[in-house]
Amino acid sequence: MLVTNPSNKLSALRPDGQGDVTESKTAWFSEEAIPDVTSPVATAELAFTVTTDGFLVCFDMKDGKKVWEHELHLEVQASPAIVGNRLYVFATDGKAVVAEVARAFKELGRGELDDKILASPAFAAGRIFVRGAKNLYCSARRQPRQRNDRRQEAVERTKHICQTKNKKGVILSAAKDLSNVNRRSSPETPRGPSLRSG
Repeated sequence: MLVTNPSNKLSALRPDGQGDVTESKTAWFSEEAIPDVTSPVATAELAFTVTTDGFLVCFDMKDGKKVWEHELHLEVQASPAIVGNRLYVFATDGKAVVAEVARAFKELGRGELDDKILASPAFAAGRIFVRGAKNLYCSARRQPRQRNDRRQEAVERTKHICQTKNKKGVILSAAKDLSNVNRRSSPETPRGPSLRSG
């Protein structure tokens, strides 16, 4: 468990203690680049902090040693967030940085919202929710329609036509629709989310 004393100390506490665990259950602590507003975020192996002036630091969860640091050149008041192997940082001017959760800094992408961002992002059902000063934003990656999906639509359309109108001309028309679907060689090109992240 990570605990911060703003602008002072970042401590990793073992969760199995009772009473005053200041000394007995402190696994490690750091006094370098401690955030003054935001909260830290971590996986089982790595912890991340970001200061108001955009100084992003990665720590090793085992011993608290600094793994890397990177200057974002952004003002940040929203806490960072981790989803999968991606670290999301939103700046107050609406800019967003997506970095890889790894032992070396790697920026995966950037995006921008035309709003002031102070709140931390939330994630649910494959979507990113960000509350700005003026609006609530939701971003999601569009899923491409697969070839098999279009084929199934044509099959269902054929079944419906054959059941409702058992005429030779109508059946041939439906069969032609199905043949056109089969000749398509590739699915539609997917369009990425409004927040591009690599």
